Amino acid sequence: MAFSDLVAYLGRSKAGTQPSDSPLFHIRFYNTPDAPPTHFLSATDNNTDLTIFVALETTKPSLRDSSPLPALKLLVRYNQLLFSTERISFLIDQLSQIVIDAASNPNKAVGALRMLTEKQLQLLPDPSTDLHWSNFGGPIHEIFATNAVRHPQRPCVVETSFSIGRSDRVFTYQHIHESSNILAHYLISQNVARGDVVMVYAHRGVDLVIAVMGILKAGATFSVIGMVLCAYYPC
Repeated sequence: MAFSDLVAYLGRSKAGTQPSDSPLFHIRFYNTPDAPPTHFLSATDNNTDLTIFVALETTKPSLRDSSPLPALKLLVRYNQLLFSTERISFLIDQLSQIVIDAASNPNKAVGALRMLTEKQLQLLPDPSTDLHWSNFGGPIHEIFATNAVRHPQRPCVVETSFSIGRSDRVFTYQHIHESSNILAHYLISQNVARGDVVMVYAHRGVDLVIAVMGILKAGATFSVIGMVLCAYYPC
């Protein structure tokens, strides 16, 4: 689905006909002592998707407390049709991280405040990790050719038939290897040179695999412009 279609659907007016210029969802923040009365909040909950209340911890810190600053408490009310519990927990963790980062350096620019928590940072890949580029095993079409020589009769592509009474078509590594070689020689004879871009128009199937492999063997690169009819065939 196109994002513009999703925005248009979520931004429809209450009449359900014309799209409005309203945002996708509404968020409001309140300092708990200054928050409106409960009846006002309840009356406006239907027009707000996420409400965050910020309050200071009422208990007095002990003499052993290492931080002289009072603790913050966050209360969240949200639209369960838009947000899951896990998503809200994720947002609160990020908001808490922003507060901690801002409190540690009040002069820090807003755009420089860190949103990711330590737990979230552990889920991200380390950019300094060695990706072992020096162990490059060669281009994919050369690796494929090597496997085709070693295991020519092994199944490589299986075309599933969606028609009653027709069986699946199985193509071996040798089938794909030889067919893509024929295509590669043809492309070279048509002056396709290294670095050229070859457009491929094909549905998902053995023809597409042969086309991609043949283009790579000719030294070119490919761009697929085919279309899969997901309405009729499962993707």
